[in-house]
Amino acid sequence: MSDFDQILAEYKQKTNALQKNYSELLIVSTVISALLTVLFAIFRNISFIYRWLFYLMLILLITSFSLYLIIISKFSSDKLLFEYLYPKIIDHVNSNNNLSLEFQRSPRDEEKLKKAALIPPEQISISIMFKISYGNVQKAESASSENVDKGKKVEDRIIHLVDIYDIAVILNRFNTSRMFFRGNYYIFHIPNNKVFQIKSRGEFYQYSPGWPKLDTREDVDEYIGKKGKREIEKRFYDVYDFLSSKFSEPPFYIGGIKDEIHVAVSGERTILSMPVEDATHKKIDEIKKSIHGLVNLSEDILKILT
Repeated sequence: MSDFDQILAEYKQKTNALQKNYSELLIVSTVISALLTVLFAIFRNISFIYRWLFYLMLILLITSFSLYLIIISKFSSDKLLFEYLYPKIIDHVNSNNNLSLEFQRSPRDEEKLKKAALIPPEQISISIMFKISYGNVQKAESASSENVDKGKKVEDRIIHLVDIYDIAVILNRFNTSRMFFRGNYYIFHIPNNKVFQIKSRGEFYQYSPGWPKLDTREDVDEYIGKKGKREIEKRFYDVYDFLSSKFSEPPFYIGGIKDEIHVAVSGERTILSMPVEDATHKKIDEIKKSIHGLVNLSEDILKILT
């Protein structure tokens, strides 16, 4: 049995056991409710109105409890999916590709995503499906000879830390809700002192951070921080042009703040919830391919930035 055969078997076993437990709870609650109904019907001297009110309340109770069990079962299955199966997939990707990816389900990182002001600060709701983080490791032997000559202890260190999110942003204004952004959001932790934004132009995607606006190109909206030169470095436009050549449709958002570059790429969510019966080798391969796609895109962007 291969590693993934064992992982899939364990995942399905855990999920089926969980569903069985909730099914048994539902059966027990239904039987108890039925017994109560029979006992109540025996006492016919109770008034007609009270008797039917009781029946109505009992039906509502059974329905509500059944819905609760169904919903909680779904959430518990998703918990197994994201806290057991996907971490196993990440471990497999790491071991077979010399990577150090870390997977986190639904982190509370909304404020981190707002820091570059690519996302409106108010009247929005952010749904984070997952976060994948990794860092490129600078080996000790690649350290400067100066430090080595001085006898300083040089250790491996992580550079170019990257966070990759799968998010959906809903804009809630004027009693209506609409999708502001859906796709992947990258945060590159690299040295930077430029505050700026480059964003796809279009009515649906316009949101001004209140910064000075540039007009160097017709195909994008450009903003710079209130301090510093009134220009944006070429490498940031190169990132935008790279994304435009790779993907057929915008929006693409690029923003810079102190020691961070944020890049948002719209598109369908990469990893979604799936029924246990869909957990097959083919589906696992699709997820692995999606993860590789996210990492490869971040590496391509990082090469342009650095």
